[in-house]
Amino acid sequence: NVYSSQLGTYKGQKFTVKNTEIKKKDAFVYSTIASPDYPTTNIVWRVRDLSKGLKVIDMQVEGVSLLRTKRNDFKMVLDSQGIDGLIMALETMNQLPDLKIPGE
Repeated sequence: NVYSSQLGTYKGQKFTVKNTEIKKKDAFVYSTIASPDYPTTNIVWRVRDLSKGLKVIDMQVEGVSLLRTKRNDFKMVLDSQGIDGLIMALETMNQLPDLKIPGE
């Protein structure tokens, strides 16, 4: 899972849900992650009710959308290497293990 692998290195921080909001077909969960070593980070989770239940479809960290970032990454590969290059890149990404929390 893209999102869980991105969060795999967080440990010892305080996670707080600040607010929720429904916009059209999505719910937005406004949260923060506080750490004694770093400034508090604002995260907005975009959640959608899909046929298999609720799914996080995007997360914005300090206003930067992971979905938009990944989409731009894919577009760059598509533009430079074509559809075959994109398929190869996606297959390679799917072979990578999720990040593990150090010490576990």
